[in-house]
Amino acid sequence: RAFGRDEIIERLWRGEGSVEHKVIDVYVSTLRRKTHDTLIDTIRGTGYRLGRGTS
Repeated sequence: RAFGRDEIIERLWRGEGSVEHKVIDVYVSTLRRKTHDTLIDTIRGTGYRLGRGTS
């Protein structure tokens, strides 16, 4: 299942403070670097989902 940026923000920050979409992009980029780009798939026009761990 893919999660859009708004849903990720709502689930992780639970409406506490103002979080911009760019913050999600930065976290996703960091996670990709740490997992050698195998953990997170981008679903164009939808959001992100956890992949199967393959390149």
